[in-house]
Amino acid sequence: MSAAELARRIDMTTQTVSNWERGRQRPTEDALNVVADVLNVPKSFLSRTHIEAVGEERVSFRARTRIQAAARDAALAAATLSIELNTFIEEKFHLPRTNVPTLERPRPEMAAEYVRAK
Repeated sequence: MSAAELARRIDMTTQTVSNWERGRQRPTEDALNVVADVLNVPKSFLSRTHIEAVGEERVSFRARTRIQAAARDAALAAATLSIELNTFIEEKFHLPRTNVPTLERPRPEMAAEYVRAK
C-alpha cells in the first residue's frame, strides 16, 4: 500500500503520513489506532522504537548497477519488514527451532548434496 493510499484510508494528508515515516512528526494515539486497524496489525507492531534497516550490503541483487532506485528501495524495505514481522511472531509464539545448514559459498552441487544428506 502506498503512503497516498494509506493517507486516503485514514483520512489524513499524504504529507502527514510522509512526516510520520521520516520521523518529523509523531502520530497521535488515535491516529496509531486507526492506522493499525486499516493495516490489520496490532498497535504495538507500529510502536517499535528500534528498527534496524536492511542495508544494500546484506542483499544480493543480480545486477546492482542496473536496478532502479525505487525497486532497490522497495526490496530493502520488504526485507526490513520481513525481519520485523518475524521478530514480532517470535515474540508472540513458541516456534520450533530450525535445522538449516549454513555453508560458506559452496558450489551449488555441493550444497545440494549436503542438504539432501540431512
